[in-house]
Amino acid sequence: MLETRQKLGNRLFSLGSFVRDIGKQWTLEQQQGIFLKATMDINDQLFISAIWGHVDIRQ
Repeated sequence: MLETRQKLGNRLFSLGSFVRDIGKQWTLEQQQGIFLKATMDINDQLFISAIWGHVDIRQ
């Protein structure tokens, strides 16, 4: 009985570690996605500004 509880405890610990790792990975990917979107928005604004002549890109 005690051995069974230990095995169950080990399985639950492993499952908890697995879920925690997925959470960390998802958070990292979300942060990278937000950073990438912000970078793309900045590039779009620079491109639009260059098209309309507000920024001289020939420097």
